[in-house]
Amino acid sequence: MKELENPFVVYGYVSPTYFCDREQETKDLITALSNGRNVTLMSPRRMGKTGLICNVFHQLQQREDVACFYIDIFSTKSLASFVKVFASAIVGKLDTPMQRAEGFIQRFFQGIRLSFSTDMLTGNPQVQSQRNK
Repeated sequence: MKELENPFVVYGYVSPTYFCDREQETKDLITALSNGRNVTLMSPRRMGKTGLICNVFHQLQQREDVACFYIDIFSTKSLASFVKVFASAIVGKLDTPMQRAEGFIQRFFQGIRLSFSTDMLTGNPQVQSQRNK
């Protein structure tokens, strides 16, 4: 990771290196999530809720049995837009490497149309491929 010129990050989350204090809150959230408890974070704007969540996710993603998804639903205006944002954040991210490869191959071959014919003069089979648009 590139070292920042200004170590005082005031927006977003960069890494645990630049995340200050909040160790107890991080531990409390990890404990609550590990025990299957629901958590609601409430505070005024710009108090570091998103950074805290990202820090917790960074630590939890070190475990193989955990998948973390950050979904910002503030801009959703309807159930349909919520479902779209939710699905785009999750679909495909839980696939195994074999499932991802299978999906890639399937999408690749969906775009190709093969046609088989016989050469009228020689009788030899011919295969023509064309990319679908």
